Parts: sequence; structure tokens; C-alpha cells
Amino acid sequence: MEHQTLKNAVYITQRAQRNYDLSKSIPQADLDTLIYTAINSPSKQNETHFKLKVYTDPNLIHNIYDCTKKFGLYTKEVFDKMYKDTDEGVVSNTTYEVKNSQILSNVVFVYCDDEDNLRGGDQVIASRGNASEEARMLFTRLKNFSIGISSGQLSLVAALLGYKTGFCSAYYLSQLRAIVKDEPKLIVGIGYENSNMDRRLHGTLFNRDIPKQYRTGEDNERWRFPSLDKKIKVEINNGL
Repeated sequence: MEHQTLKNAVYITQRAQRNYDLSKSIPQADLDTLIYTAINSPSKQNETHFKLKVYTDPNLIHNIYDCTKKFGLYTKEVFDKMYKDTDEGVVSNTTYEVKNSQILSNVVFVYCDDEDNLRGGDQVIASRGNASEEARMLFTRLKNFSIGISSGQLSLVAALLGYKTGFCSAYYLSQLRAIVKDEPKLIVGIGYENSNMDRRLHGTLFNRDIPKQYRTGEDNERWRFPSLDKKIKVEINNGL
């Protein structure tokens, strides 16, 4: 495989697809390959750190999408008015939030908490009921590593197969938990690009649905998600 082909796939995966062509269905062979990729990704000594829930039913996918009204509309000037840090976590003004339409896709993968065949001493201790907070925190971090590796590998293979992807970790936990009947950790949407729309346009919302100060065009036009560019520093051999 050419290096440019791989680079193109990597480039595709870093940009969320905010709308999909939902008139199409993903072939079973592609779906099988995506599932194989997700469940055969590297983890510490091949320990089991998550379980996977896969959804192709449009109604279930839409129900999952309905749990994601967590994307905040704000500017730097009103940030402190939008969010408040509390002992129960960050509280936001839901009036200024929208659903994450990168999840309204042709197939949805939901990574859920799990643990099995633990080999490492730290992990075995952390799985016990009387484990210290530090031990549980380190084990949770290890689980998150495994989910991150799997979902990244999944998105890359999806891109190589010609699909677009979107990640979502912002959702109403209790609502999503009721749908997937497990402890969700991450949602990944995979599907066909909507060739008739810019990838940043919201899948369902129009500007008329958004508070005036955050509209990105005419009332009858789709609202457009913001986009950022990463600036990651790379240093080889400590810069020597």
C-alpha cells in the first residue's frame, strides 16, 4: 500500500463527519471487518478491557443520537456563564447545546466498560471491591488506553474502506446506559459521506434552531460546526 494512501486515510480520520448518507447500508463484509478490527486491537497482554455494542438499526441509532445534546455553543467571552464546575461535575446551560450529529450514522459502535482474563497484578488488585482509589484510577486509565487504541484503529480501517467517522464522549450517561444496557465509555459513528453537504454541516439542525448569536448562516440553512487545527510538536532524539 502506498504511503500517500495511508496518509490520506489518517487525514480523513482526524476530521469528524457531521452528516451521513443514511439512504445506504454498510455491507456485511465491511461490518464484519470493522468489528474484527475493533475487538482485535492491542491491549496489555491481551486483557479484556471493554465490550462492544454495535448498532445498525436506525431507530436505535437515533435513540443514541438523542443522548448527545452536549455540544456547547459559546465564545471565550461567555465561557464562565456557560459552564460551572461543581462537586458533582461540570454543569452547563443546555439552552446553548446541540446534539452531536457525527453519531447519526450508518453504524454506531459503543464501547462499554468490561474486564476479564486479567494478568497484571495491579489490574487484579484494582478489580477487587476493597481496592484503593489509586489502584482503581490506574486500572481505569489502562482501560481507557485500550478503548483509545481500538477506536483509533477502527476509524483508520473505516477510512481505508471508504467511510467517514465521528467520535463522541459527551452524552447523558443515564439515558445512554438505559439504551445500551451497559456502562458506556465512547461512541463512534461510521458511515457514508453525504456528498451533497459540507461535512461540517449539522445532520438535523438548521440555523433557525440555534440562538441568534451562534447562527452560521441563513435561518433555512444547516448550522455549521466549528473546526480547529491541531498544533502538535514533534521532537526526534530529543532534538539532537
